[in-house]
This record gives sequence, structure tokens and C-alpha cells, in this order.
Amino acid sequence: MKKSTPSHLIIFTFLSLFSFCITNSLEAQRVKPDVLHSFQKGSSLAREKINFNHGWSFFRIDSSNIKSGKESSVKTMYDTSRKDFSSQFLNEYISSGGNASQQIHQEVEKAISDFNREYPAIVKQKWQSISLPHTAKIEPLESGINQWEGVCYYRKTFSIPSKYKGKKISIAFEGAMQQSDIWINGKLVSQHKGGYTPFSVDLSELTFDNKLNEVIVRLDNRAGKDFPVGKSLKKNGFNYWSGIYRSVFLQVTNPVHITDAVKMNKVSGGGVFFRTPVVTKDSAVILIKTNVINERANDIKIIVMQELKDKTGKVIAVNLAKDKVIGMGKDIDVSQEFTVLKPILWFPDSPSLYTLETTIFDNGKVVDVLKQRVGIRKLTFSKSEGFKINDTSLYLTGTNCHQDYPYIGNALSKDAQYRDMKKIKEAGFNCVRLAHYPHDPSVYEAADELGLMLLNSIPGWQFFNNNDLFKQRVYRDIRDMIHRDRNHPSVILWEVNLNESYPPDAFRIKSHDIAHEELPSGEYFTTGETYGAKETHWDVAMNNWYDGKDSIFRNTTERVQDVQPNNPGIIKEYADWEYGGLQSTTRCTRANGEKAMLSALWNTQWEHNSDIGNYGPRTVGDCTWAMFDNNCGGEKNMQEWGIADIFRLSKFTHFLFRSQLTPFKTIAGVENYNPVVFIANWWTDKKENEKEKVIVYSNCEKIVLTLNGKKIGEQLPDSGPDTQYGVFDKGGDHPFDGGNCTHLIHPPFTFNDIPFQKGELKAVGYIHNQKVAEQIVFTPQTPISIKLEADFSGRPFKADKADAVFVYASLIDKNGTVACLDNSTDLEFSVTGGAKIIGPSNVKVRAGIATILLQSDTLKPCEVTIVVKSKALTNLVKIKMVK
Repeated sequence: MKKSTPSHLIIFTFLSLFSFCITNSLEAQRVKPDVLHSFQKGSSLAREKINFNHGWSFFRIDSSNIKSGKESSVKTMYDTSRKDFSSQFLNEYISSGGNASQQIHQEVEKAISDFNREYPAIVKQKWQSISLPHTAKIEPLESGINQWEGVCYYRKTFSIPSKYKGKKISIAFEGAMQQSDIWINGKLVSQHKGGYTPFSVDLSELTFDNKLNEVIVRLDNRAGKDFPVGKSLKKNGFNYWSGIYRSVFLQVTNPVHITDAVKMNKVSGGGVFFRTPVVTKDSAVILIKTNVINERANDIKIIVMQELKDKTGKVIAVNLAKDKVIGMGKDIDVSQEFTVLKPILWFPDSPSLYTLETTIFDNGKVVDVLKQRVGIRKLTFSKSEGFKINDTSLYLTGTNCHQDYPYIGNALSKDAQYRDMKKIKEAGFNCVRLAHYPHDPSVYEAADELGLMLLNSIPGWQFFNNNDLFKQRVYRDIRDMIHRDRNHPSVILWEVNLNESYPPDAFRIKSHDIAHEELPSGEYFTTGETYGAKETHWDVAMNNWYDGKDSIFRNTTERVQDVQPNNPGIIKEYADWEYGGLQSTTRCTRANGEKAMLSALWNTQWEHNSDIGNYGPRTVGDCTWAMFDNNCGGEKNMQEWGIADIFRLSKFTHFLFRSQLTPFKTIAGVENYNPVVFIANWWTDKKENEKEKVIVYSNCEKIVLTLNGKKIGEQLPDSGPDTQYGVFDKGGDHPFDGGNCTHLIHPPFTFNDIPFQKGELKAVGYIHNQKVAEQIVFTPQTPISIKLEADFSGRPFKADKADAVFVYASLIDKNGTVACLDNSTDLEFSVTGGAKIIGPSNVKVRAGIATILLQSDTLKPCEVTIVVKSKALTNLVKIKMVK
């Protein structure tokens, strides 16, 4: 049976009682109608997914003459007292009380009241024409606590051709921030609480024959205490951003069709559920459960066909389920099974994917076809053997990642999401914790393709409301996330835990149990925190460790790993806060220079090496905090915790992980398989013969160091002992002493007492006594030109009015060396063609590089010209946008 929630029951009761006539007629709207067209000639297409991102208009309420509660931007004080490790835990634990049904009743009433007050005041004002994904306000680079919060409206007029009469049509929203009220032709038809999960609105009863219809979306991106995340922006650890920031599409099906798993909300059901309970190198058992609904006016008998196709399109397995009867208005689950011989398994280095094609026949006719990419793999976690995939032991070398860009926030194109995932894979990581919410669907598709393993997280951060409605919505988030993402081979752990919120043990246990109602134990694995708990049931507990010596938990004797002593664990975050809180010695920009980046690199190396060596195999992996710098709601300034900055430019720490890759090994998603040699030193001007420490990160067997053509050192990888770190808040007492790397696959090479001389510093890497790689660093000189390049990271720039790429302008000297000490030169950018600059066009260089964000502004392929100028230099580059 389809599972109903109190919110569904109550909202539809109220929607039958309330409607609102929009002040001016649809025909008078400024937005031109968007007529839907089928993808193919004729009307026999079983299922259509139609882009609904264009032709929207937008209005943001932030002026004083329109009142809507507390729409003005939040103003808060910057708390400079939060410095040490323990001060990060600003948890909010409340119990707002109230009956869940009554609260939903009030939410519906408020939605109608707000709309009736606001919309008549704004409907005749000038609205902005926009495309999706969209952020409600372009934010400054360091938006922090001053990010805009409030109410905004989106509307779109459209018509539905008569050929779709009798079809089932819905608008599917992949994500909108974060309280959504949806009005269709003047009637409130849906509410959705939460900015990170999908929802859809049925349009099947609309007027056809090309008559105009209108959808209006009222969004409020402020925190709500009765749904996650819950914590207000001024105290939150990440920015919410705003707008309909993910894609929207129309879903058109026949009345007999495969259901949407999120919409159906069936326990361990809905849609198509693909499982691989038994996997060996010789064969794999495939189980598929398909939920089909009959919205015709009579009983029917269907056939369900499952075909598994390899990458060439060849069918390698098929199953036919015949004569399945579905009553009028009913849905059924159809379970099927087949065995694949000699499967090509999904593995991070070689993520083989298959296509699962599900076809529904009704009376001999195809009425629905759904295609999905899937993978076959086996996962195990254990205390004694750690993590294995396909019976191969593998350490999860991970990082954390938020989904935002500067200026546009979370409103990323799918290609921009792919580029971020590719950067993570190329950096040397095999695992990503998606902090702290479900990310855009394209992230999972990219991870499947690139071979990145994912920790999938529900929304939450340092907030818990002990009332029924909040808890119901957390449980619904768990189910929605699982229903949306369960078929992705990249997802290996389900974090069904409110991050750093520490709710009662019973709540955590129920969260785990709900996940396993949806996902069979032994095939799927939950993870969550044990902090502050006496009992938790996570399959893989999230642990930061205390072992009685040199601990980052300096003021506690709590051993969080002892809450579940027989379970494996994973370290969810490391290498940031523990090194000094807001003043962490890990936090730095490229503009802070070599010393700051070396300190950050040392912190990460010491802890990563310690994690691997001291806590395995029980500890299956660790995740750095974090991959990219971000803005943070609770702080005024940029949080510079990343191994790359907010513009995706690498800091030194990037090469620690890159150097751990196996040289010459083919790794999916990593374009350059060659050996790595990286000198963690810019060789900037110092006193002549001043003693310098040079650390080279490499996966070679030997490094030879030369200075101005003269050999000054040769050595094998560092092999010194692992030692205590020292004073965490001060970056340790003995960084880079040639030790603390005994558990790294490829230790670095530390050269001490190198006498400084201006000129060329070269590191040459050897394997089997053969030169395989080198890097040359020149002392920077006066810049003579500007190097201009765009970052595509495996995906071309798309003409879709959404895609965005970073463009870098580097001041370089005669040797091609970047003016890395220059943090003051202003560069002026201009663009012609079908793109626009988001954010300022006049940009100051940081460590010799200035960056702009370039966004597509057309739907037609074209050539874009970017020009950059300083007082003395100029350059231009032309890039192409493709369809």
C-alpha cells in the first residue's frame, strides 16, 4: 500500500477549501507562453522528460514597502571568542511542542495568508526574466553572515498541447531553497519543507488545447524550526543560498507507468529498485523490484521486461514478467531476478556501468520505458578487515564537499557539478562525503562515471527539535534520499544522522532502522555519529579517536569508538578545526604564501598518516575537511579550510593526495596517469645562501634536486619515525622533519638546509633508475604578460543559460612563472559573445592570479571572447560554447 503522511492528508484537505483568484489575468502576464513539444513525431512516446528551466520570471521581496514578516537580511555579530576546538559545538536542542497536524494546518493557512498579502502588491511590478538553476541574489565573494534571506517569487506561463490529453503530467523540482508553496492557476496545490530533497506537482487536471496555465512558486530561504536544517543562517556552518537552484522538468507518462519512488514513498519500493545481493567475479545475482501504477478506468494486465545492457548496448541479461494484473487506481510491485555471468564490476579505478532498461507492455503496446545507469559491485565493512569492494581491501581516502560556487551559491549547472567531482578524483581521492545534505542528482551521476565513492547525507547541522513534526520530516528526508539515490553504485554509506546534532539515542536508532526498512542489511550500510551517546546501531560508526596520547581531544577522556566497540568506523572530518578552531593553522589562502600552505599541508599529512597507521583496519577511511574553501553562515569571512580555494585553485595540500596515486596506472577520471613531482616551495627571493627546507611530493622512487643546473641533493622517500605532533593550536613543534609518513603509500622527500640562490630549482623523479617526471620552479621575476585560460575539467562550456566556468588570468614572467607574491594588482575583464561575468569584472590578483566566473547567457552555440587588462598588460582568449 502507498504510505501516506500527515502532511499529505492535511494539506489536501485544506487545498479543497481554499483558492485564490490571481489579480490580473494570465493573458496579461509579461512572460511568453512555453508550448511543449514532443521529442519525436507522433504521440506514441512512452515517457518524456521535458526541460522546464527557461521562460521564468522572478521577483525578490526585499524592499521596505512590501511587508512579509522578517524579509530583511539577517545582521549578526561576528563571534571572535570562538577559537578552540570545543567552541565549534554551538548545538541547538529545542522542543517546540505542538501537534503535528495542527502545525501543518497553520502552515497551510500562513501560506495562503502570505500569498494573498504579497502577490497583489508585486504582480504588476517589473519582474526579471531568468532561467534555472537560479539564485535569488548574486552574493559578494565573502557573503558569510550577510547573505540575503527572505521571500522571492517565480512564475511561468505555459500551455499543454491537446495531444497530451489523457497523459499523466507533473512538474518535478530537483531542489528549491527552502520552504516552497506552489500555486497552479491561482490555487495552492503543494507545499514542501526543506531545500535539499525533490518534490513534484501533478498537472494532469489542467486545461489542454494550448490554453495558458501558470505556475507560481513562493520561496522562503529562511530557517524553519520544524524541518531540517533548522539552524538559523547566522549560526549555521554552511550557507543555505536561495532560489530554485536545481533543474525543473515536466514528466509526461501514460496512465499506466512506472511510479516515481520519492512521490510514492513506499517502504523499500516505488520506481525501480536495483540490487546486487550476490556478487563474485564469476557471476552476479540481480534483483529488481518495479512499482507500476494503473491510473486508467479499468483493470489491466501488464508485462514487465527488464534488460541489462553493457556499454556497447548489447543485451547481456533479460527477464520477462507476464500477466501481472493491476486493478483500477492501484499499483503493484513486480519482482524479477536474473544472473549475470562474468560481470564487469564497478570499482573506483574502473567504474564499469550498465544500462537497465525497464519496459512496460499493456495489451501488447509499450506504455512506459525507463532507462537507468547501474553498476554491479559488492561492499563489506568489518572491524577486523576494514572496507572491501569486490573482495578487494581499500582504504577510503576521502574529502568533504559542499555544492556551492562563489556568487551564484548552489545554483550550479550539471556540468559544473561534474567538474567539481572530476577535480576531486584528479586530486587523488576515492571518496567524498556530501556535506551536509543530499546534493544535486548530477553529482551522483558524475561519481558513478568517475569512480568516486560517496557518503550520502541527510540535511542537518547542530540542531534538533524534539517535536513530532520535526522528527517526522527527518524520517521523510531519510526515505526521500534513499528513494532518489539507492540505485547509484557510487553510494557506499548512508549518513542518516543529523550532523553534530546529538539527538537522543532512540532517535538515532530509529533513523538507522528506517534506513534498513528501505535498504536490506548486509547490502547497504548506515553511518552516523556516536558522540554523546550510550547506544547507537550504525553499521559504520563515525569516529574521531582518542587513544590517550597526542590527542586532538585534549580535554576529554571520552573514547567515542567505544560506543560501538564491535563495529568498524570512519573519520568523517579531519585536518581543520582541531588545529586552532577559527584560527586553525590549516586555514590559509594561496595569497598567504608558502609558509602558511606548508603548515596546512603538515597538519593534513600528520593526521592522515596517523589515521591510517594507528586505527586501522577498524577505521576504514578518513575525510579531510574540506575540498574547497567556502562561505559559512556563522562567520563573516571566507572559511579557507580547503585543499583548493573557492575558485578551485590548488593549494600545496592537493599534491599530498595526488602523489599517493600509483604511477602509470590507469585510473578513471584522472587524465594524467604519469608520475607526480611537486615542489612545495615557490622559491621566492630570500637572502643569498639562507638555509631552506624543500619538500617534494612524489610517487617516484628517488628524487634528484638541482639548483641552477648543479646537483644539490638526492634521496629516497622520507622514512623517519612517527612522532607526536606537538602543540596543535600552533601548528606543531617540529613540522616536516622527514617523519610522520610511515603509513603513506608514497612518502614525500624532505631536503634540509638547501642554500637559497635565485634561479631554477628542479626536482627530477626516477623509477627503476629511469627519469620519469620533473618539476622546475623559478624565482619569480617582473611579469611581462598575462596568461588567460578557462577551466573546463572534462566538460565543454554549454550554451544553456546555466553553465558556469572559472577563467584565470595569471601574471607571468619570462620563465612562465606566476607572480605568486603579488596580491595587489588589479585586472579588468570584459566579455563579448553569449556569456556574462558573474560578480565583479575588476578583480585583484591573489598570489598572482585573478579569477572571474563566466556564465552562459544564451541557448545557441557561439564563440565568447574574454579580454583582460592591467595598467601595462593585456591579453584575450576565445572559447566556444556548445549545445
